[in-house]
Amino acid sequence: MPELKTKALPKRDEIDSKYKWKLEDIYASIDDWEKDFSKVKEYISQIVKFKGTLSKDSNTLLECLKQSNQLMSTNDRVFVYARMKKDENNADSTYQSLADRASAL
Repeated sequence: MPELKTKALPKRDEIDSKYKWKLEDIYASIDDWEKDFSKVKEYISQIVKFKGTLSKDSNTLLECLKQSNQLMSTNDRVFVYARMKKDENNADSTYQSLADRASAL
């Protein structure tokens, strides 16, 4: 039986960029990610203020839904970026930390 040769997986820096995620399209830097991370915290504190008021009138409900949409959109972007950066290199503690923080948020 012929011997099978196994080929080692290439390192990330050896892979053509056309095959890589373009996460810089989501955030150009960690600082930009941090800004949106902080925004999510603000959105959460703002949306809590609507508790018990949604039946007040249609404008209150509409405002809550708009803020909820902002919250979810920004939170999704924060979470997806952090998880995908972590998945690029699971050994990088910087992105492990971002992913953990995003999950906890």
